[in-house]
Amino acid sequence: MLVVGAVLALGGLMALANVRGLFVDARKASRQAVRTTAHVVDLTEVEATGPDAGTSTWHPVVTFKDQNGNEHTVQVRYGTGPSKWVVGDPVKVAYPPMKPGEAEIDVPFM
Repeated sequence: MLVVGAVLALGGLMALANVRGLFVDARKASRQAVRTTAHVVDLTEVEATGPDAGTSTWHPVVTFKDQNGNEHTVQVRYGTGPSKWVVGDPVKVAYPPMKPGEAEIDVPFM
């Protein structure tokens, strides 16, 4: 029984260390991100699969100019159901330097 407890405790510590690593990576990426204002130009409905089948989320498609003045149109990964946005809404986006095609809604991170 003691061995099982030790194995579970070790597994928990390893999971905690992994989560901490992800948190540190996310904070670093957030600090390095380029931020700008975009505008919602469309909403894409994404239907859920698996246990959530039959429900949908709405993902905004946004247009913005990068730091070089080039325009980009991106469908962000984050969606809500029902939609939190309407076409024409301004939204803050963040993207990795040199990768504006990976723009996401800028959610303040701790």
